[in-house]
Amino acid sequence: MSGSWAICWTSWKTTASISDFVQSEEERLLSRLSDLRYAARRYQTRFTFFLNERERALLEGAMQGTDREIFRFWGGYPSAERTILGAFPPERAAQEEEFPIAAVGFSYRKQDELTHRDFLGALLAQGRKRETLGDILIRPGMATVLVHRAHLQELLTVEKVGRVGVRGEMLSFPLTDLPQAKTEPVEGVIASLRLDCVTALAAGVSREKAAGLIKSGLVSVNHLPQTSVSHLLTAGDILTVRGSGKFRLTGEPRPTKKGRLFLTMEHFI
Repeated sequence: MSGSWAICWTSWKTTASISDFVQSEEERLLSRLSDLRYAARRYQTRFTFFLNERERALLEGAMQGTDREIFRFWGGYPSAERTILGAFPPERAAQEEEFPIAAVGFSYRKQDELTHRDFLGALLAQGRKRETLGDILIRPGMATVLVHRAHLQELLTVEKVGRVGVRGEMLSFPLTDLPQAKTEPVEGVIASLRLDCVTALAAGVSREKAAGLIKSGLVSVNHLPQTSVSHLLTAGDILTVRGSGKFRLTGEPRPTKKGRLFLTMEHFI
């Protein structure tokens, strides 16, 4: 596709392990990063499709010092979770409008109460690939769907989500009146900021069970897997626990009189 680079995934055979697939997936991402770097240094502009937070974190960790001059992530609005990586010629400022991102607003009856899962499930069931879709933002009677520009027209043809009739129209940037992420507080007293302690609080399990989740690769810090139970967290870190959700440490913990720590987190719901 002209002006874009697709990140393609290869399904693994049932005999292959999950770790082998993850390694292959990461190798493909790093190979794409190398391709983008090469194109930018030849004064060409290139883009990926949408990346999830883990993919973005992996690429950011692999970037070299000089890469900051040619790479930029953008998802259509400042706090987007799913973003596209753009590679631009050196010494040329990247412009948001250059990214191949469009937005479609779907209106429907407020009483139908459609969810993110409803929209994502319906769009994928119609044959769309997840990497062509960015964030899906829901508020009563309206959903905003970010989409790769090459797939805009087909998204505008969607007339139903499940059994609910919807009407789509292209939106202009910058996007306004977007819903804020919903969170609920999680707080408690822990022994330290070790990953097993914080995971136990977040997931509502024992420290021993939390350690098992970590060692099994079911816990991520800042969107990358972390298997060390003694890894220390800091304010602002994002903790993801498979089966329990995503959490953000909102501030420095307060010491208690007994030498423990009172910690507050946000749970994204």
